[in-house]
Amino acid sequence: MIPIRLISFIITFSAFGAAYGQSPSETPAAVSPPAVEIMNQPGSPVRLELLGSDSFPLSPPNKPRSSLRTTIRVRVDNVGEQAVGGYAIVFQSEKFTNVSAMALGKLLEKGQTNTFPTSSSAEWDSPVWASVDYVQFEDGTSWGADRFKRSVQIGRFLDGRNLAIARLEEILINHPDAEFHRRQVKGFIGQAISGMGPESNAVMLQTAFDFGYESVLKGLRAPSKKVADGQEIARKLELAQIVRP
Repeated sequence: MIPIRLISFIITFSAFGAAYGQSPSETPAAVSPPAVEIMNQPGSPVRLELLGSDSFPLSPPNKPRSSLRTTIRVRVDNVGEQAVGGYAIVFQSEKFTNVSAMALGKLLEKGQTNTFPTSSSAEWDSPVWASVDYVQFEDGTSWGADRFKRSVQIGRFLDGRNLAIARLEEILINHPDAEFHRRQVKGFIGQAISGMGPESNAVMLQTAFDFGYESVLKGLRAPSKKVADGQEIARKLELAQIVRP
C-alpha cells in the first residue's frame, strides 16, 4: 500500500459533498479564487501558462465558511532546445508552499505542450506565485536551482518504473504478445507527485518509487483487446513489487 499521508494529490471536488454529508443537490458555491501570478524566469527551457483556478469552501454552504481550498492549474510548454523528462513547479504564497514534481514517461519534445496540466491544491492565501524550480532533460542534464530537491523525487520515480520494466521483460520472454504489452506500457504520459514542505523526505521518496513501479501496472491494465492478459501480467509484477531495492 502506498503511503500517502504527506503527499498532496489532485482533489476531485465532488468528494467534498460526500465528506460533509451533503445531498446530491447541495453543490458548494464557488467563490473568488486568489490572485495567481506566473513567474517565468529568463532562460527557462519550459514556460508556464495559467489555465485557471477554482476555490470552494471546505464546509457546507449553509454553515459558516471555515476555509477555502483552491486548485491552480498551469500548462507547461517546452520552449528550449532539448527534450524534457521531468520538472518541478513551485506554487508559493505568504503562508504555503507546494511543489509539484512531474516525471514524464513520454518525453516532452522541443515545441511540445504537456497536455496533462500541473495543478496544486491548498488553502491558499492571496497572491500565489507559480515558477519553475527544476527541469530534467533526456540526457540527464538539468536546469534550475532545484531548491526543493525534487530531482531526487523524480529520480526515484524513474527508478521504480525502470525496475518494473526490467521485471516485465523477464515475464515477456517468449510471450506471443510481448510487443503489444510493451506498447501499452510506453503509452504512459507522466505522473504528478506533489508535496508540501521544503525537501523530499523518506516517505515521499518511497511513494515516488512506488508510483513509478505502478505506472507500469497501470499501462498493462489499461483497456485494450488483450486486457485480461495484461491484468494477469500486472498481477505477477504486483506480487514482485514487495521486493524493493
